[in-house]
Amino acid sequence: MKSTRSLWRVSGAVGAVVLATLLAGGSAQAAPITGTYTSEDLGGEVNLGRWTESYDGGGFLQPGNVMNAASWDDPNLGEQWIVSGPVLKSAVWDGNTNEWKCSYNVDNAVMQLMDTGPWWDGDDSPGRTAYDVDLTQYRHDTPDTMGGHYVSKITLFGKLADFPDYNVEVFLAVALEVGEGEHPGADWPEYLPTCTDDDGHWGNVQEIQMVITPEPATVGLLALGAVGLALRRRRRP
Repeated sequence: MKSTRSLWRVSGAVGAVVLATLLAGGSAQAAPITGTYTSEDLGGEVNLGRWTESYDGGGFLQPGNVMNAASWDDPNLGEQWIVSGPVLKSAVWDGNTNEWKCSYNVDNAVMQLMDTGPWWDGDDSPGRTAYDVDLTQYRHDTPDTMGGHYVSKITLFGKLADFPDYNVEVFLAVALEVGEGEHPGADWPEYLPTCTDDDGHWGNVQEIQMVITPEPATVGLLALGAVGLALRRRRRP
């Protein structure tokens, strides 16, 4: 009986440490609430958005163009999420799908999930107003429209900077172009870089589907911690 009680005691202690470590993420901020989040036009809580792409590479589909996107909740821009700085690396024509496969360099890109979103479970103290996401991939699949307006599908992947065992994946976001040329004004994100000539295109982001998940190893540790705490609660004197 003594050895069993010792096992419960050790399991409970390990479980408490595991859960505390995972939830704290090495900081005072808690990990995000995991789940699948969809945009308002799909019945969810994620704000739609607006985007710009500067023709810093010299024109449409040219390497060097820079994306800048942010949530839009009239009249508020960027209060729920932002994706800023992906640079067009290549645009390859796929004859099988009749689409341009546009790949972006994300080395210096920024994504933030603000504390106004349904994923927030963090510390609201100063400096804790967003989850920073380290992007690992950003892509557009864009049909050829012969110079007209286009609708493209966005996919992106990343990991939370403070919680690298948590993945952020946007499997679907529709970018609808609405204009080209001079910057449309304060209701859209500025062209990047800010010193670029006033030339590019812009549009709306809709039909967003975002998934925030812990990696399998993290799920296993959470389960271990829960089991340990359950054993601790069941221990009798």
